[in-house]
Amino acid sequence: MMALKMHKPIPTVDFTYIGQIVLILLGLYLISAAFSYLQQYIMAGVAQKTVYNSKEVDEKLSLLPLKFFDARTHGEILSRINGQQLFELSVKVLTTLKIFLVIYGKFILPQIRN
Repeated sequence: MMALKMHKPIPTVDFTYIGQIVLILLGLYLISAAFSYLQQYIMAGVAQKTVYNSKEVDEKLSLLPLKFFDARTHGEILSRINGQQLFELSVKVLTTLKIFLVIYGKFILPQIRN
């Protein structure tokens, strides 16, 4: 009422702009949910592979004679198992990095230089 008496425009609320913001936020939320689901799906696969690999390790350890376990401590045996798994993981990471660098060097760098 005061704005009318002072001949100033009455402020209004732009509901279409608010609606656009709500839709954008809803879209971002849905994208976030999709990526969260994908992450959980991948982690479930990783967990299953880890359990499967641990079963393989257990089978290999069961083939060793008792003399092997008597001569070594638990920590030494676990260190060997984890060391081998760490080595395999590092090889996979380095291979992935190498592939990325080759792709980056062949396709992305020439486009940046031009």
